[in-house]
Amino acid sequence: QIVGAATTSFFGDSAGAWCPRTIDGLCKNRASPEEAASHFYTEFVEVTFATPMYMTDIVVVENYGGDRTVRIQVPSDRNPAAWKTVFHRYLPEEPASRTEKKFNKFSPSLCEVLWPVDRIRLEADTCHRNGWYEIDGIQ
Repeated sequence: QIVGAATTSFFGDSAGAWCPRTIDGLCKNRASPEEAASHFYTEFVEVTFATPMYMTDIVVVENYGGDRTVRIQVPSDRNPAAWKTVFHRYLPEEPASRTEKKFNKFSPSLCEVLWPVDRIRLEADTCHRNGWYEIDGIQ
């Protein structure tokens, strides 16, 4: 449901949005050692497109607790089972007050992708911001 246009245009909880499975992810020593080793500080969503397309840009519509997207990946052209990172960043320890309580359309610069892709993986930092995080659309 999150592929395509957002269903809301305002800050707030949305029943149709994607959110991590727990508030604040697996942070603050609440994760088991196995979970912590496999998830680090992020949770992710993978979306599939019916028709492969060339990826030149992306808009992530964050309707709640925004500014947490830290990595975007596409399937590798040489091995579709492997992921290639097209965007990556680290978030500062301090909250990004300009976006975390606002409706946000995040459109980062991406590395060039020269092959059509049929899915993407978006990772969100669930530790460096307090509270829930929701994505209502990926365009």
